[in-house]
Amino acid sequence: MKTELLRKNSCPLSCKGQHLHNHMLQLTAMTCSLLLMFAACGKNSDDKNDSSSAALLIDKTTISATSTVGTYAVAVTSNTTWTATVNAGVTWCTASPATGTANGTVTINVTENATTATRTATVTIAAGSIAHKVTVTQVGASPTSTLLIDKTTISATSTVGTYAVAVTSNTTWTATVNDGVTWCTASPATGTANGTVTVDVTENATTETRTATVTIAAGSI
Repeated sequence: MKTELLRKNSCPLSCKGQHLHNHMLQLTAMTCSLLLMFAACGKNSDDKNDSSSAALLIDKTTISATSTVGTYAVAVTSNTTWTATVNAGVTWCTASPATGTANGTVTINVTENATTATRTATVTIAAGSIAHKVTVTQVGASPTSTLLIDKTTISATSTVGTYAVAVTSNTTWTATVNDGVTWCTASPATGTANGTVTVDVTENATTETRTATVTIAAGSI
């Protein structure tokens, strides 16, 4: 009788131990599942942040344009959508396309600058909070050369003499005497803007009249 009682009493203790062991296994399994879920969520969050980081680079920040009509290219390296705009009020400089995605090229066109003044425009290429500026500087046209002299003939006496020719110009000019003439000289040989060419003649000891030609020139004038 005692033996049977002991056996009957030991069964609940064993069952309780088995139940406790099962609960521990279940808790351990649930803990592992939660840890795996947390790790997976953390990885997805990091990947999302990495892919959403905007990048924008351009290959130049200045363009030196001539006075004539011109087209210039700016290479864009990006992983997102970007825009290209010219500062307000500028009509002689354009940028296209106005918007783009990923890598591309912004084409900058300038019209002819018929004035002598240099002009500047700013092209802004932006993506989100990132903005790069391209400064476009276009020089003015070269001024038209002008050259005037106050006389075209000099009547020299037979004696030594000095004569002046006034020059009015906005550029560089030269003064030369025709080849083979030694009795007539012109100085200075070159000048810039307004000035005076001095023509010197030596004495003419002969009875013959002699002629020399002084040429004052500026470019094609």
